[in-house]
Amino acid sequence: MNKTTGYYHIVLGLAKLTILEEVNLALGLVYATDPVYITPSITQVALRALATTVQSDLGTRITLPNPTLTITEKQDVDALSRGLLTVKSEVEVAVNKHALGNRNLFDIVVNRIGFNSAKAHASHVRIFESKSVGIGMIQIIAPVEHGLGHPNLHISIWYYYCV
Repeated sequence: MNKTTGYYHIVLGLAKLTILEEVNLALGLVYATDPVYITPSITQVALRALATTVQSDLGTRITLPNPTLTITEKQDVDALSRGLLTVKSEVEVAVNKHALGNRNLFDIVVNRIGFNSAKAHASHVRIFESKSVGIGMIQIIAPVEHGLGHPNLHISIWYYYCV
């Protein structure tokens, strides 16, 4: 039940990006020859082609905050968004497997590809832990608050069950 390695995330925030920023992100990613992310389902060339299609579809309207899109333009923007989400997810998994809980290594690879990693979260307080201490026995360890601000005390409960 103990957590052995950290799992880190990439911040994408597509909802906050303009179409131009999304296109620039897709064009700026460099993962074709990355030694960690070696099996992309969407190649860098294909992702850049999606970005170029959106760029050429919208032309000068791409710089508008909320341009009115035709059905075809909406489909192209959606395809680009799905491509970015796919690459982001695959990179996140591959880099976490490579980093094995090392935050610095995760950040180096993610930044090299062109993404930004999420801020480190605060450590979670474990509510309880259970351990098998023998056949038919479980020990449950839980923090007990003795007064205010003393969560370091623990209580152990032994539970016997029939096998």
